[in-house]
Amino acid sequence: MAIATPAMAGADPVGTVSEFSTGITPGSQASDIVAGPDGNLWFTELGANRIGRITPAGAVSEFPIASGFGVRGIVPATDGNLWFVTDDGTVSRITPAGVQTAFDASDTMFGAADPYMLAQGSDGNLWFTNWDYSRISRMTPSGVVTSFSGIGGRPYDIVAGPDGNLWFTEPNANASRIGRITPSGVVTEFGLAAGSRPYGITVGPDGNLWFAQRGTGNDGIGRITPTGTVTVFSAGITPGSTPLTITAGADGNLWFTEFGDGTVNGVGRIGRITPSGTVTEFSAGITLGSEPYGIAAGPDGQVWFTERAGNRIGRITATVPAPAPPPAPAPVAAGDPCASVASVLAVAPTSGPSGSAVTITGSGFGCATGVLFGGTPALGYTVDGDRQITARAPSSAVGDVDVRVLSSAGASTIVPGDRFTFTGALTALALPVSDQPLAPIGDQRTPICGRVPTLTRYTLAQARRVLAADHCDVRLRVDGSAPRRGHRRITSQAPKPGTVLYAGDARPTVRFG
Repeated sequence: MAIATPAMAGADPVGTVSEFSTGITPGSQASDIVAGPDGNLWFTELGANRIGRITPAGAVSEFPIASGFGVRGIVPATDGNLWFVTDDGTVSRITPAGVQTAFDASDTMFGAADPYMLAQGSDGNLWFTNWDYSRISRMTPSGVVTSFSGIGGRPYDIVAGPDGNLWFTEPNANASRIGRITPSGVVTEFGLAAGSRPYGITVGPDGNLWFAQRGTGNDGIGRITPTGTVTVFSAGITPGSTPLTITAGADGNLWFTEFGDGTVNGVGRIGRITPSGTVTEFSAGITLGSEPYGIAAGPDGQVWFTERAGNRIGRITATVPAPAPPPAPAPVAAGDPCASVASVLAVAPTSGPSGSAVTITGSGFGCATGVLFGGTPALGYTVDGDRQITARAPSSAVGDVDVRVLSSAGASTIVPGDRFTFTGALTALALPVSDQPLAPIGDQRTPICGRVPTLTRYTLAQARRVLAADHCDVRLRVDGSAPRRGHRRITSQAPKPGTVLYAGDARPTVRFG
């Protein structure tokens, strides 16, 4: 059944908890949970050997695993499917429809494997921790495995970092570490305080890695920079509450599970920590002794978690409702060119994640004063002309919304062509910047245009940072075609794979992979 379910996700104050149990097999031991590519949450059931799926409305479906036993970690991949691991040494793929394919996780060099948690790497492969064998392994989408040794302890959780590498935790009692492994297999380990025992790890909104650590006198949330500087926050965390897993929320904070306080009747909590280290704990609405375990940011903007002993999935409100639309505009004098409201004909694409660049076509855009996605203002917009606007989809809107253009005369009328569907959050990958500026283009009066990225990965924000100077003149070449000239328009969205950026000569300065 659903307990204390609000009528609408996001309609309750931050920290409001709902629990769902209908459709979950008794004794399931729900463990890891992630947001899937289909707009639902997917979770593993260690005790029931099933993969579970729950919609944002709380409807549960279960899929018995086709191969292996003891299902643990799960992750969404760029192939549109989800991948999970089992205790018998298997890595499996499951489609959103439930079709499964299993792959042996052992390799020719090291033999048997003990996969525990996994992540999608920036190289397009799946990476997983090899718990009992102290290795990190890489699996191609076709199932070819390569393992890397040199790990000082048993690795537990793993995540793709903002620097293009994989980061993992080593919760060893006497030698706790955070590890980093490059796509080519080079390992670096960073020591932590003895007994700190880090478990879950995620990428924070500040570009650092954040991890949950549990241990006698060492419960806390840690932050490690890509260069290895560690800071641990413990103020505000109940002693003995055992922080376990952690995720970045849509509200710009980190959210984590507290498995249970052994000294206070097994109270489980959900914690929130700001990037500056301020902690808030929530326990109201969480069933006593339910043991909150895995945690993930959902496509609805809220945070979802598993209750391993409670046979439930929980949801905690992380974001408040979107702000109301702006008040009606003041009257416009007759004959004013901005006296008529704008007209939206179509948006493209019609769906995508938060942060997507959306092209709006119509008329009357020359007097535009804003763009709304539902009731939420766009993250930013550019008026390309009277008939086109490029806007960035906001992070707080969810579901299907109408895209409306605002002007002093009011908002555009809702039409069928203005619908946009949010599909989740835009994945952020850091883009290191070199020390060399782009060469000037044309004559010497043309300004230097930003700096040259040194990796082939990008994000929307970073593409804008690199290319968005008003007077920068750049040229694009795609798949060997002749260079073509472009200006700010190319900064409204991340360049497609295969795009090469030129700056004034025949030498490519940026290549997007």
